Amino acid sequence: MQFKLMSATLILLGLSGCHGNPPEHPGLTTVKFTKYSNDTLGFSVEIPSFYSVNEDGQDTVIFRMDGYPVLMVNLLTEKRAEKRGLWARSAVHSAGSLSGMPAKHYRYDHFDGPFAMHTISWVVPWQRKYLEFALRTNATEPDSVQQHIKDSFQLIP
Repeated sequence: MQFKLMSATLILLGLSGCHGNPPEHPGLTTVKFTKYSNDTLGFSVEIPSFYSVNEDGQDTVIFRMDGYPVLMVNLLTEKRAEKRGLWARSAVHSAGSLSGMPAKHYRYDHFDGPFAMHTISWVVPWQRKYLEFALRTNATEPDSVQQHIKDSFQLIP
């Protein structure tokens, strides 16, 4: 009986997905920022010096904190974004702005296998595709460090 109960519990957990827990940022006043630029995607941004950067092919840059993907910048067609389970499958949460341009603001859960990462993102048309600035967080709004990063984000023609 215990085996059946344990098996049922594991199956339910697997079906419901587990949410990843991103690390928390230290206070804004203690963070040293450095400028990162990517000419291929056409942007620059100030990121904490403790972030690592992974340029994943020609359409995605992943910024990690303690190995966790806390920020992603994607340049994709809507069809590719939908296929990857990104913003294109979600309803727009609200209007917003990114780099001084009108943006669509989304909140969604992105699944990688059994794990889900809550994402808040802003999407703008860029280079005949869509650029997504995506924060992976458990919060519904950016913390002070994430807000600094978003405010520093600039599109480069």
